[in-house]
Amino acid sequence: MKKHLLSALFCLFVLTLQASERLNFRTFDVKSGIADNYVQSILCDRYGFMWFSTLNGLSRYDGYQFKTYTTTQLGAYNNDIEFTAEDASGTIWIKTPKSYYFYNREKDEIDDHITPILEQFGIYGTPDNLYIDKDLNLWCTVNSTLYYYVFRQKELYTLSLPQNCQVLQIDCYQSNAYVLLSDSYIYHIDWRAQSLCKEVQIVLPLGWKQRMYIDTFSRLWLYVPHTKGVCCYDPNAKEWFSFPEEKKITNKLTPAVIDDGKGNIWIGTDNKGIYISYHQDGKGYERLSKEVDNPFSLPNNHICCFYKDHSDIMWVGTSKLGATFTSLHNVTFETCRLPQQEDVSCLVEDKDGNLWVGTVEGGLNKKSKGSDEFIHYTFDQNNPTSISNNSIRGILIDSENHLWAYTWGVGINELNLNIPHNQTFQRHIREDSIGLEGDFLSSACEDTMNNGLWFGTTRGLHFYHKKTKRFTRVLFDRSDNEFDAVGSIIIDRKKRLWMGTSVGVFIMDLHSFSISSAQFSYTYLKHKLTEPTSLQLEKINCIIEDHNGTIWLGANGNGLYQLAEENGTQFTFHNYTRKDGLPNNTIIGIVEDKTGHLWMSTNHGIAQLDTQTMTFTNYTKEDGLPNNQFYWNASYYSPQNNLLYFGTINGLVAFTPDIAKTKKQDAKVKLTSISVAGTMVYPPADGKTPCAVTNLHTIRLHEKDHGFSIEFSTLNYGNCNRVKYAYRLKNYENEWTETLPGEHTARYNFVPSGKYVFQVRATDEKGHWSDKITEVKVTITPYFYKSWWFYLLLAILITVGSYYFYQWKISLYRQQKKQLEKEVAQRTHELELQNKQLEIMARHVEEVTEEKIAFFTNITHEFRTPVTLINGPIQRALDESHEPEVKKQLQIAERNSNYLLSLVNELMDFRKLDADKVVLNKTNENFIRLIQNILMPFEVFAHERNINIITYFRLCTPFWIFDVEYMRKAIINLISNAVKFTPDYGKISLYVASLTDKDNHTWLFIDIKDTGNGIVPEDIERIFERFYQSKKSIKYPVYGQSSTGIGLFLCKKIISLHGGNIYAGNNPKQGAFFRILLPLEKGIPQAKSEKEKYEQNEHPLSIPASGNEKKETILIVEDNADMRTYICSILKNNYQLKEAQNGAEALYLIQRETIDLIVSDLMMPVMDGNELSRRVKANLATSHIPFLMLTALRSEAQERISYEIGVDEYLCKPFDEVILRLRIRNILALRQKYKSMFSTSMNCETLNINASSKDNTFMTSAINLMKEHYADSDYNLERFIRDMGYSKTLVNQKLQSLTGQSIGQFMRNYRLNVAKDTLTKVECDISVAEIAYAVGFNDPKYFTKCFKELFGVLPSEYFGKK
Repeated sequence: MKKHLLSALFCLFVLTLQASERLNFRTFDVKSGIADNYVQSILCDRYGFMWFSTLNGLSRYDGYQFKTYTTTQLGAYNNDIEFTAEDASGTIWIKTPKSYYFYNREKDEIDDHITPILEQFGIYGTPDNLYIDKDLNLWCTVNSTLYYYVFRQKELYTLSLPQNCQVLQIDCYQSNAYVLLSDSYIYHIDWRAQSLCKEVQIVLPLGWKQRMYIDTFSRLWLYVPHTKGVCCYDPNAKEWFSFPEEKKITNKLTPAVIDDGKGNIWIGTDNKGIYISYHQDGKGYERLSKEVDNPFSLPNNHICCFYKDHSDIMWVGTSKLGATFTSLHNVTFETCRLPQQEDVSCLVEDKDGNLWVGTVEGGLNKKSKGSDEFIHYTFDQNNPTSISNNSIRGILIDSENHLWAYTWGVGINELNLNIPHNQTFQRHIREDSIGLEGDFLSSACEDTMNNGLWFGTTRGLHFYHKKTKRFTRVLFDRSDNEFDAVGSIIIDRKKRLWMGTSVGVFIMDLHSFSISSAQFSYTYLKHKLTEPTSLQLEKINCIIEDHNGTIWLGANGNGLYQLAEENGTQFTFHNYTRKDGLPNNTIIGIVEDKTGHLWMSTNHGIAQLDTQTMTFTNYTKEDGLPNNQFYWNASYYSPQNNLLYFGTINGLVAFTPDIAKTKKQDAKVKLTSISVAGTMVYPPADGKTPCAVTNLHTIRLHEKDHGFSIEFSTLNYGNCNRVKYAYRLKNYENEWTETLPGEHTARYNFVPSGKYVFQVRATDEKGHWSDKITEVKVTITPYFYKSWWFYLLLAILITVGSYYFYQWKISLYRQQKKQLEKEVAQRTHELELQNKQLEIMARHVEEVTEEKIAFFTNITHEFRTPVTLINGPIQRALDESHEPEVKKQLQIAERNSNYLLSLVNELMDFRKLDADKVVLNKTNENFIRLIQNILMPFEVFAHERNINIITYFRLCTPFWIFDVEYMRKAIINLISNAVKFTPDYGKISLYVASLTDKDNHTWLFIDIKDTGNGIVPEDIERIFERFYQSKKSIKYPVYGQSSTGIGLFLCKKIISLHGGNIYAGNNPKQGAFFRILLPLEKGIPQAKSEKEKYEQNEHPLSIPASGNEKKETILIVEDNADMRTYICSILKNNYQLKEAQNGAEALYLIQRETIDLIVSDLMMPVMDGNELSRRVKANLATSHIPFLMLTALRSEAQERISYEIGVDEYLCKPFDEVILRLRIRNILALRQKYKSMFSTSMNCETLNINASSKDNTFMTSAINLMKEHYADSDYNLERFIRDMGYSKTLVNQKLQSLTGQSIGQFMRNYRLNVAKDTLTKVECDISVAEIAYAVGFNDPKYFTKCFKELFGVLPSEYFGKK
């Protein structure tokens, strides 16, 4: 028995060296789904599907399942398929004993209509023979004619055969074609010359199935199936070729021959398996046959056919056990089965290279380095120095070269390896060893720091001290120290002991351990390592520390853990499970190879982890493993031999880590079938749907199909069970769903109707994801009552029903109509009389109306005299009176009388225009300036409504001869209308251009466009009529304006008086336009002096010319009239006051008045104080106005809100009059102080403006413009306003309010401040004139005058002054 064991173990190492030479076969038979076990032909088509021709049909395989096609439904006697081949166009040709067929991909069925296909190539008639050569071109014989169709050239060649000769076989490789004819000669085919040339006469006996095969060296292999003999002819050497063991092989029945692509010839025999004749010199041949004890050997020795696909997989068809295949790059796992005991429990290599193998019940074995014999150590009850038990659980060799073999049941055995040929074991068992309380040991490790060994037993952890030779049981105070097993013990580089048990992980700090003390520090991780708060106990089988110091733990059911982070006693782990590529979540053992990759034995094969890419490669029984189950911690890596060892329940497996070095394949996924509610719809069973599943671009389903599934495959036949897929239904889900290895189906339920894109991708066998994504559109049609055509049909039905209902009602009314006809006739006569009376009355009303208008006009003329008589005495009284109160009352009367006079004048103008009595007063005016002045008041309101007003001027000169006042009224009317009919966020465009006609006459063209709703078409012809108002237009009225229906009438009259035309219309896309064409004369340009350029608009128009100092204007906003009166009484002596009773009224006043301060109540109707302050601060035209909130609401939150909005002061009622006056005075005084400081520094910070406010943005922009252009003497007021991007009025108003300076003063003062700074930095060798020119002044005298006015000294006195 011992001799047999030694021989078996020796075979292990001999076979290991030959692992790379062996091939593993996987087999498909009828149990797997193939149609029949007799496989006559094999094909891999262009899409990657495998086709097997059998005696009972044609089977297609996608890597997971078979589909069988038959011919009996086409009239064939049986389903015998002899041969299949695919040509270059993708047509699969099928040969049966009687006929030829082809595979119809669109219908997914076998089709017998081959004639149309051949006719499109130019081949007519029924083919006698049909062949596809290695170049995928078509050969066909019809009667005595041989046809050859070259697909690449799309050309047909025709050759005549010798008389009375039949074609037995044709083959062509790289355009070298040969044909075997029934006259026993092989002919070389010169298809270009369309001729045949005898090559050689065959030596094999003629039969009815002669075969010829061309290998990669263009040699011809000739054989006759089911007849002994195979020979080879070399056309290049013109001689018969002798191959290794030719005589032995030629005595076998030879049904198949193939070249593996490397020149090695595979010869299949009828009962002796496969012979491989190697091309390399000296290698000879090899025979592959069925091995009874090897499930991965050739399954059957009766070979029918060969096929090698593009993945270097060799497919073999047998006559009794279906088809089998093997990878030509296959790797074999070698197994040693021991005669006495199959279970290898542990193994290790000592420092001398000797291998020690422990078994479960077979004892301990040693193979010395360089020797082929084993020494066997077993238990001998008569020998106390033998091992204590044959069940070896583990082996440890310590640093002193002592071997410790611990057992499951009878303690530990120590062997001193320093003594040559030592076979004396020292036993350490519970009965004889002090401190050893458990004999069932499962793990061990050495502790060099404490000079001892650690053992894991079912009674917990034991420490063996080498010096005292005593055991100590180490107890953990948070555990009962009773375990089913201690799976693994290691000591890491930080001197921590890791103990994996059936109830968690213990991590002991060895620095805190002492034999004399029971106290030590440790961490107990009892529950799942990635979910410590859960109640699931953690079970650890194995632990390892890799070369980087990373701790890895193999769990029982929870996969693999990696220690990712630690902080004191806090540990963070990463978890890897089947979802990440593991074959099973129970890890039995872990080892690391020399490249740093981890190898794990699991409950379902071996997994290799690439620690760089964190991808798994799995190996199972299908890859040649003897079993998918391994023994606990029975794993070892031999660095000397670069071999990995794993102990299984059926023996020992050995292999090199290099098997993982496979080339990455970029997998492309193909759809194989689509099912709805379990019924396959693609490919269709009835063949009526004209689309193959692999060519699908769109899948069309119905919403009633609540569930559908899509199957797919990479057609990677050698590794399909390792491939994972990820899929998603785009537009329905965003995340990818990953399958487990081997799963290849996507399932969806209750997907709503719509258009989606199904996407799927796959990994290769190593877990690398492919970049190729297969996509197919999925259209799910809704129920008919959710479709558009249903709603249309419903609408039609309702319309038809309504029509018939209407007709029915009409029929009822007809009877009533007949009864009422007489009454109607009478009433009609009466109405005719009444209509005549109404016409008379209408003419009378029109006459009366005309008389009223005439009377109204006349009385308006009469108003002018009394108004003049009233206005004159009031003006005289104002000049002579010195009483303020009296003057105030007189001023009120004056304002109202002037207002009354203006109303009278407007009425008279209207009547004059209507009566054509106006005489124009044409003068030379600047038309551009007129337009700009007109637009100023509109721009503020347009800005509040976010309406953009854009002007375009294309004039040969801005000066024209026209009546400026009437033209102003016409353009104001048109712009007012544009603003009124333009919605918020709209746009108004004003285009002014000068045109010259063919007679050299100059015209002025004005175009005003808006983006409103446009003019109702029926109103376009009437809008210029007097008093006409459209009732269908949508208006956005300007404050204070109302529609009277005379505006456009006046415009037309004014334009007509100037000899022009005005017309209106709608823009192509949106809004309306008004266009004016005036035959005006050019004016004369008016020149301005250099000084006027600086002083233009120096004093804004809003400041009245007065000799007295102007009081600040304060707006009082208060809804309580008494309170408003009270506040006014406090402030009236010091300030000019304005009053408003709510926010809306105040906002109206602010837009039309110059306000220096706003005092507002908080809570008011219509618009409260908060909203008022928010609008004031949000509007650039008013954001500078100080705001004092005066309210009875005493709330910190409300006060904070007010300050956030931008309120300057928040004063609560009741208030002290003195405090109110002081607050107001301080606000205004500070503003004045800031303005004064700014005038001499031109520094924006001196204005104390909020950095985030619109005012700060405005001032920063203004100062930056001057900083950029101060040296440019041509940079004047107009350019500054244009660069600011606001209207002239707005810019002037803002500068006055913020700095107390007009635009001209601001520009001049900035230049003067720059000059001042320059003077303080230079010496006296520069002149004042040079400084003046440098800062943009053209007149040094004017510069000196301005400089002294601002700074009080002459520029020459400022040289060098700091």
